[in-house]
Amino acid sequence: MERIWNFFENMNEYVYVADADTHELVYMNKKMRDTYGIHSKEELAGKKCYELLQNSSLPCTICNNDELQEGQFKEWRYFNPLLNKYFKIKDTVVEDNGRRYRIEIALNISSQEHQKNVVRRYEKLEKIVNEGLRLALGTSSADKSLDIILEYIGKALDGERTYIFEHNENGYDDNTYEWVANGIKPEKDNLQNLPPELCANWYRNFQEDKNIVIENLENIREEDSEQYKNLKRQDIHSLVVVPLYWEKKIIGFYGVDNPPAESLDYVSDMLHIMGSFIVSSIRRRNLLRQLERMSYRDQLTQFGNRYAVDWFVEHEWNGEQIGVVYCDITGLKKVNDEQGHEAGDRLIIRACECLAGVFKGYGLYRIGGDEFLVLLKEANGEDTLRSLLKAVRKKLKVDLAQEKPDYEFSASIGISQYGKDGTDYETLFKIADGALYIAKEKGKDRFIVYDKEKHGHLLTEDGYCHKKTAGVDFMRPIDKVELSTNLMLKVFNGGMDVAEEVLMELMDKMNIHGMTIYKAPSMECRKTLGHYEKEPGTQLCLSEEKYLARFDEHHIHVINNTASIAVEYPQVYEHFKQNNIGSALQFSCMLNGQLWAVFEFDIFGVNRRKWCQDDISAIYSVVKAIADVYKKFYEQK
Repeated sequence: MERIWNFFENMNEYVYVADADTHELVYMNKKMRDTYGIHSKEELAGKKCYELLQNSSLPCTICNNDELQEGQFKEWRYFNPLLNKYFKIKDTVVEDNGRRYRIEIALNISSQEHQKNVVRRYEKLEKIVNEGLRLALGTSSADKSLDIILEYIGKALDGERTYIFEHNENGYDDNTYEWVANGIKPEKDNLQNLPPELCANWYRNFQEDKNIVIENLENIREEDSEQYKNLKRQDIHSLVVVPLYWEKKIIGFYGVDNPPAESLDYVSDMLHIMGSFIVSSIRRRNLLRQLERMSYRDQLTQFGNRYAVDWFVEHEWNGEQIGVVYCDITGLKKVNDEQGHEAGDRLIIRACECLAGVFKGYGLYRIGGDEFLVLLKEANGEDTLRSLLKAVRKKLKVDLAQEKPDYEFSASIGISQYGKDGTDYETLFKIADGALYIAKEKGKDRFIVYDKEKHGHLLTEDGYCHKKTAGVDFMRPIDKVELSTNLMLKVFNGGMDVAEEVLMELMDKMNIHGMTIYKAPSMECRKTLGHYEKEPGTQLCLSEEKYLARFDEHHIHVINNTASIAVEYPQVYEHFKQNNIGSALQFSCMLNGQLWAVFEFDIFGVNRRKWCQDDISAIYSVVKAIADVYKKFYEQK
């Protein structure tokens, strides 16, 4: 057997021989002796293979001695935790002088296995992240998308915490999103308004398109002491951070805390890939927030609008004490009519300044051209309320007169109070509206705090003293902007499920009688809303280049009087005539340079409408938002 051992002595593989029955080691070649610190063959005497090779007191559970046959090799792979190496192993058994000897030859394949593990881990990582992206893209909320993707990145990379930091308006950094693993303390609340100097070194690297990779926090103790203290406090010992860019400008960064050391090789690449999605989601979130602000703000005065009142009642008001102050300012309309919108707008802004100066800290809303609402939470008694009302009535009259001395201004105000007059907002608003009407009837320039004994007989059963004028003719341009913005927001959030609801609300608020969608190329009628006398059919000529040439550069065709096209386009006019359509707006929707559909909005009857630019802009904005929704829907049909 010694000749056999000599054959193995200088091999580059690891070789050992052990008694197959007793597990006693009888031979190790030089490479294996050096690995285990055995200086001579004699030191092997009495040692069991499982004791030396596996540091175990019992035979290995993976021992395959019983499966081995002389003249045959059994090949397998094994990771040795004691050596932290992967091996490709070949085992056989030989007999000599009545004893069976196990011979094992092992080849170190750790580098190969490492590469394979990296590939497998990357593939697993990619699969997890792709699933995260799929779920994130399926949400209607950008905030939810970002939460989902951070969770998936954190789990995929075995990190303890993932996060996004964004620049705030003051140039500081805010931790805006965060995911933490089980048992890890959240840090988001502690990481707001971080001064620029804290991450200054990071941003210098970001400017050179470099990531931040910290394998050991102690490495930055001296060179970046403030950041070291910040990270040390959070129990961070390693991290990877990558910048977020938009139009070549750094808008923030995101990263992973304490990923496993073996992940650091490829974490940066994966985070770079995900960065574009995160930036896209942040931009989508910002757009929706902007639309939300616009939908709840009067664009001229920045007061809340009617939608903001609804939001307050639904989400913020918990039924606590409240006073509803309904104010109508007389004289503004005359200035508007005689000196134009610009002069009228300046007065409206001045009126708002007066209201804000008196009603500090209270909810202020503009709900009409010259109508304002104040919601008084905890007005501290009727005496305080009356004092505030006297002050605002006087201030409005004086300040507006100073602005336009040649005009006369006055404020009529109606007030209702929670508990005394009602316990729900609808009732309180109706009573305040009625009290306002009473103030006007009594000669304006006064306020009426509603008292059922004094004023109850003046109100109708539903609380109204008068019928308000409604309809598109009384919608100011600013109201149309609010309407279109609010409807666009509904489309962005609700998609196809709310498309028809949005169109119907648009028609109702804009006093439009009917709406039809024609689908290219045949121009088949695919959707109608409203009461047409005859169902609109296929309009072949809508697809003709000659007719489409009537649409402007924004793909809009305005028809104030349908009779104007009777001679040139008798087929279209016949459709209008059959359905008693006097005026129409048509919007052609393009896809990849090709006509996809035409949206048509109709006014019935002889009272034709001259479409103003505010009408067209409001409808156009909603059509643009909803066209994609319908396009996807019809593509699926």
